[in-house]
Amino acid sequence: MMAKVVTLTLNPALDVSTSTPEVRPTDKLRCAEPAYYAGGGGINVANLIHALGGNVLAVVTAGGPFRARFEDLLLRTGTPFAFIPIAGDTRANLTVTEARSGAEYRFVMPGPVLSATEQQSCVDRVMAVRPPPEFVVISGSPPPGVGPELIQQLSDWCDKVAARLILDLPGEHLRTSGTRRAYMIKPNLRELELLVGRKLIGEEEEAAAAVGLVEAGFADAVLVSLGPRGALLATEGGAERIAAPAVEVRSAVGAGDAMVAAVTWALSQGCPVAEAARFGVAAGSATLSTDGTQIAPPEMIFGLFEALRPARSVLATKSHRGR
Repeated sequence: MMAKVVTLTLNPALDVSTSTPEVRPTDKLRCAEPAYYAGGGGINVANLIHALGGNVLAVVTAGGPFRARFEDLLLRTGTPFAFIPIAGDTRANLTVTEARSGAEYRFVMPGPVLSATEQQSCVDRVMAVRPPPEFVVISGSPPPGVGPELIQQLSDWCDKVAARLILDLPGEHLRTSGTRRAYMIKPNLRELELLVGRKLIGEEEEAAAAVGLVEAGFADAVLVSLGPRGALLATEGGAERIAAPAVEVRSAVGAGDAMVAAVTWALSQGCPVAEAARFGVAAGSATLSTDGTQIAPPEMIFGLFEALRPARSVLATKSHRGR
């Protein structure tokens, strides 16, 4: 199978989601029947690209006692996966919704340490894709011990084969990755502040900071997720703000991953980056209105996108599943 997009998830998780009437210290909290999901940034990105009809391969590490359950959940999605066996244990994360208030509590574990050999296996599997993909997406929190060398190695390879590298990593990993060849990075506002080393006050400073990263050669495009305010897109042409459509928020889990997935898919369809960013904002907003780590239906994403897209839209002519 030809994969236009390859995603890499170095630190996936078996996500456990449940609810309890009220969160209190010390007391035993009786929870509802849990739901289980296979989570991780690159996994979520790949699942939505697959749902949109894109050609994608997800490279994922897996090991330990949760491995069989984790891999089974992934295979049920129908998304093509390549598993990299590791000696350590795939982590489990916990999300608890307090029924009384609707507040969501997310407990995220660090994950296993990957050996140098295991890290190289991940890199080698991405590089083994033939023909080379058009896009490589590295998404999610890397596990302990993964340094900038892995990302730099993939960055150099992407440059060699003309693949576009998209990074959605925690701010510290973006800052220390050492890569200056990323096509796009997707920080949130806090991560943008970390990248530029200062607190940003007001929209003008936010825009100037994002454009400054582009001008410094850090990435061709910087897409800053701003939560209810939508997103900020910076390219060599300047900065553009994209307002988020109003939706009923049910869960914030996976919204950022959905934005990255939709942007990548739209770019793979030949969309200009500004239109792809709008589609990403629509996908993030649609995901906010779903429960847990569920994928927002493509028709919902396209429905929200209709209010955001420009009059002349590449996606307006594209067919997609379920529409």
